[in-house]
Order: sequence, then C-alpha cells, then structure tokens
Amino acid sequence: MGFDSNIVARTLSTSDTILCASPAYITRHGTPRVPEDLARHVCVLRRPAGIHRNSFGLWRADQSLTEPPAHDIEVRAAITINQTASILQMVLDGAGIATFTMDSARPFLNQGMLEHVLPDWITGRAKVLAAMPSRKHLPERAKAFLDFVFAAHRAGLIDRC
Repeated sequence: MGFDSNIVARTLSTSDTILCASPAYITRHGTPRVPEDLARHVCVLRRPAGIHRNSFGLWRADQSLTEPPAHDIEVRAAITINQTASILQMVLDGAGIATFTMDSARPFLNQGMLEHVLPDWITGRAKVLAAMPSRKHLPERAKAFLDFVFAAHRAGLIDRC
C-alpha cells in the first residue's frame, strides 16, 4: 500500500524516550553513570523491521534530534522483541535496560518500580498522531471526538503516549 497524500495528521503529544531499569537490575548490575557504560550492561531491545543493530543512539535531553546522536552505543541484548508490554514486563522483572516513552514509564517511575537510567540523555522523541483521511468532509462527531481528545491531553487528563 502506498502513501496517501490526502491523509492529514495532527500531533497529539510528544514524549522523550528514556532508558529505564528495575531497582533489582540496578542492585545486581550497578547504575550506568555515562553512556559508554551501557556497553557493559544487558538490554532489552525493541527492533523495528529492517533494523539489524543492537545499539542505542543517545542525545542530550536538550539536544535537537535533527543533529546526529552524541553517542551510538553497541549493547548486549538479553532479547529483542517488538511488543512494548512484553518489554516492560521483562524490565520490571530485572532482565535489563530498555527504552520507553517518559509518559509510559512515569507511573512505574513514580511507584519506584523503574529507575530512570542516564537521566541527562534521551534515545529519541515519540509522537502520537491523530490521522484523518482529509480535512474536507470530516464528520462533526469525528471533529468533536478529536477536539475532546486534544483538550484532554493538553489538560493532562489522560495518558499521552
């Protein structure tokens, strides 16, 4: 299926992607202090189709992602999978370090179930988009729903990413 140039997308939210590990993993293996330390740690990787590398690109949290990453660290993978819930469960169980959106990790960070690893660094930024077939002839009910969702996200009433 090709690209449909009539599709219109609005950014719903943006969230930094960060590195996290469980307290149990940190107790057993120590806390990485600098990006190069990741090479000595075990990681749980998410690998998009067509990518065959075991690495994390790292940007400073205040760095533009239009620039190349400040670090590209080859890591040792405990496992590579594509399912976020499985990655989360493995990390909570102490299998290694993984990357999550800040918004999806926040509840686990707040409860002490995860620790933010290398907090001055991010692995990227994820966007949640609302895609519509076009702006023309958008049903009123769809427009009302999208307006509600955007307002709720801006107000912090629902999870963002």
